[in-house]
Amino acid sequence: MKLDKENKLTNEELKQVAGGNAGECALESEFFNDLGYNIQEMGFLYMEFNWEEGSAKVKEAWAHFGVDCDIAKSRKNAYYIDGKKVSRREAFKYAAYKAGKPGVYDNDYSKCAL
Repeated sequence: MKLDKENKLTNEELKQVAGGNAGECALESEFFNDLGYNIQEMGFLYMEFNWEEGSAKVKEAWAHFGVDCDIAKSRKNAYYIDGKKVSRREAFKYAAYKAGKPGVYDNDYSKCAL
């Protein structure tokens, strides 16, 4: 089958299909970049093929904002603030507010951080 523009997935569609941990980490790298943290935005395919390096960078970024992120490729990320497990949404909001950029969460990521 020859691919053309009509049957390629957009980045947004790929995120929906990818889901899971590589998809989570890819979105989180974009989030941290929007917060002004110096991290390369890493898409789903980058995360799939460079898991160790990419997930370590995402874990480090979470730690910078006071969130401990338990990352494993085979399951969803788990988030902790001061030793208490929190939802992904709470972790996103906490990091954005701690960075002094609540609008990044409120306007851009509140629906993504489920």
